[in-house]
Amino acid sequence: MKFILHLFLIFLFSQAAHAFDAMRRGPASVAPAPIYKEHEVKILQGHYRHQYFRYFLEEILTLSRNDFGDFKVTALDCGNEEECVNSGAYKNGDIIYSPSENWDLSGFKKIEAPILSGLMGLRLPVYEYKDRLKFEAIKSPEEYKKKRVSFNKNWRDYKILEKYKFKLIAVDTFDEIYGALTDSRADYTLRGVSEAFIEIINQKENLLIDTKNFIYYRYPVYLYVRKTNKRLYRALISGMKKMESQSYNNFTKSFVGQNLVLDEAESCKIYNVNTEVVQVLKQCELKGLVEAVANFNRN
Repeated sequence: MKFILHLFLIFLFSQAAHAFDAMRRGPASVAPAPIYKEHEVKILQGHYRHQYFRYFLEEILTLSRNDFGDFKVTALDCGNEEECVNSGAYKNGDIIYSPSENWDLSGFKKIEAPILSGLMGLRLPVYEYKDRLKFEAIKSPEEYKKKRVSFNKNWRDYKILEKYKFKLIAVDTFDEIYGALTDSRADYTLRGVSEAFIEIINQKENLLIDTKNFIYYRYPVYLYVRKTNKRLYRALISGMKKMESQSYNNFTKSFVGQNLVLDEAESCKIYNVNTEVVQVLKQCELKGLVEAVANFNRN
């Protein structure tokens, strides 16, 4: 009997010890997700034009954290894109996003990313105030093909505009796209919906934006993930699937919506260069632009 009582007491104390340990650790549901690795982000970190990628990356990794844990996003300390490429510093990280083709990407695997809900190929014509009269006379966006457009020849979409017979004035740097307008080498330039208004507010007050006539072309955007980092690759795929299930996601509304200044009571037109079709939106607002672009990509 004493032996049985002794075994019972041992069992009772062992269960109590487990209970106290669980109380000390707290419920499993509030335990922080593990951090498997710090991931460096290969973008021009610190340049306001590319901040959307940092926000996008953090958003999709948050959506996948329950399955893959936390990833701490960090940036390479190598300055602008030219310095990152010339020094080879970008090869030390895990993810690359770049709008140009200057990277050696042999060690990376690409994933098409729904950045800005597909709006990366939607462009706004930007011109100088001194030229406003000739641009105010434009009735439809395909008329822009007849005018000279300054564009960085290192950007991937330069070849798209070249293919569709835009009158390109090739430049080498971001500042030169506006310099070509000032010295009248070009008539206008094309900027993204997340870029145009920010750039004017920050540094180009003598510029105007045509918010009635848009240019659109299919412009897939990719994340390049180090091939050996399989956990990160799976986390990105998972997070992007969850984001794509939202036809009009919070990221696009918060990032683009606060910067895209449209007169929503007015109509606007989108010229799809891939099909040479002009679509008219009776109310020019962000949700309508997202839906129009989604239709372009399905057709």
